[in-house]
Amino acid sequence: MKSFDSVADIITNEFLTSPLGTLTSIFSVIGGIYAAFLLVKKFLNTPIKGKSEFLSQAGVPAWPLRVFYVSLPLHTIPRNTRTDLFFGFPLILAGLGGAAFLSVMHIKTLRTPPDSTLLVYKPTDEFFYLTWGSAKTASLFPRHTLTLTSEQCDGIPVDTLAQKSRMSADLTGFICEIFRKKEYTQYISKEITTFRQTKGTLYSVLSLCETGLFWLAVSIMLTLYYRKIVTQHIIEQHKKAESYLT
Repeated sequence: MKSFDSVADIITNEFLTSPLGTLTSIFSVIGGIYAAFLLVKKFLNTPIKGKSEFLSQAGVPAWPLRVFYVSLPLHTIPRNTRTDLFFGFPLILAGLGGAAFLSVMHIKTLRTPPDSTLLVYKPTDEFFYLTWGSAKTASLFPRHTLTLTSEQCDGIPVDTLAQKSRMSADLTGFICEIFRKKEYTQYISKEITTFRQTKGTLYSVLSLCETGLFWLAVSIMLTLYYRKIVTQHIIEQHKKAESYLT
């Protein structure tokens, strides 16, 4: 049984087979397509006469409403209902969490050295870069770590190598086992070739999903926030009007 997955495998397995991953992938695709559609529709539609002036008086700028398609109907007081809050906050958390997770994976993918591939060791969920005869942990922030080589595996204990390379002993032992067995060479070559051929698609998919999830989360946040601002402004205007009449 293969003990590692490629980045493409992670996206396929984690985001299409797990319940949370399925929801995240659905939100990302729908969010990306919906965002593009609404942005085009929003800019093509003529603004409602008098709406921009009223929103400006309420302290609501125009550009976030256009970019994130914030819904602020003014024919009634745009209050946030319990249903809006009940579904809004989980969607915000799911959008930001999914975008953050994909961003981390995206950064690690972009930092993959030439003639290498980015893999994850399934037993410990550790990301690492692998090429012929060497491997290195894939961390989010650059730091000095030992590049594990086949020569080191033959002369240094696994625990010492794990400490210096900042990888677990299980992963270090697994990588050394790969270097010692010639039958794993074809797997390394296959993974490197696959990554080289699909990295352009991976970059595009990750960028689209990140943007879609982030846009969806920000759109919901701004909708809830500006509805509250506009509601307060309308109430204040009503109170001023009542004070003029008394």
